[in-house]
Amino acid sequence: MNRENIAWAAGLYEGEGSCFYRTTKPKKTYNYQRAKYYFHKGSHNIELTVVMTDYDVLYQFWEIVNVGNLTGPHTRPNKVYKSTYDWSTAKFEYVQYIIAMFWPWLGERRRAQYKEALAKYLSYGRLSDNGNSPSSRSYPG
Repeated sequence: MNRENIAWAAGLYEGEGSCFYRTTKPKKTYNYQRAKYYFHKGSHNIELTVVMTDYDVLYQFWEIVNVGNLTGPHTRPNKVYKSTYDWSTAKFEYVQYIIAMFWPWLGERRRAQYKEALAKYLSYGRLSDNGNSPSSRSYPG
């Protein structure tokens, strides 16, 4: 992976991507086959996504970043619109890796999106401040 490819991928993310904080609520489900309840504690993540109709372009992006999931085609209810393809990742280490790699080419809007999502993620208290957590590191900007 060279600097040109990273800059190209960062530009695609800048134009088509998104970064947000996502939570899922805790829930209780019942498994009828096992006749018992399961408790899911919920999750808190920062998610990066790129959604577009051009599979070849999104595939090239995915090959450059080398992490995340590429899914699709996703058909839309209105047949007038083309099917879309999605690239996403919510694994914290992958999000950090991609943002650090793209940072020099990101505009203020994407940087602000990331900073806001990171602040929400850290305020949840998911990571302890043991010297190795993101909250104890310094970030660009």
